[in-house]
Amino acid sequence: MTSGTMTNREAIDILRVISPPRESKRIFDKFMQALDMAISALEKQESKKPLKMKDCKLRSPYSCPECYTEIPPGCEYCWRCGKKIDWSKEKEDD
Repeated sequence: MTSGTMTNREAIDILRVISPPRESKRIFDKFMQALDMAISALEKQESKKPLKMKDCKLRSPYSCPECYTEIPPGCEYCWRCGKKIDWSKEKEDD
């Protein structure tokens, strides 16, 4: 496949490879579960800014934007849910 526009034939070939058999609901359900898992893993790799809590009495004033777990400043990933954390703005503010 070239790096340009995909042809209809190329798209059909790819879709046939990844498409589960229509007669098997169980395989289709597993396929959809695998897609959901892949999407979730990719979304966790998209970094988000940490939440900064005002008047925080915890050790760290920051929490994960996904699961709201307390995270220490500079932590690259949330220790609980695995969400990637973007500290770029917070480092400039500190």
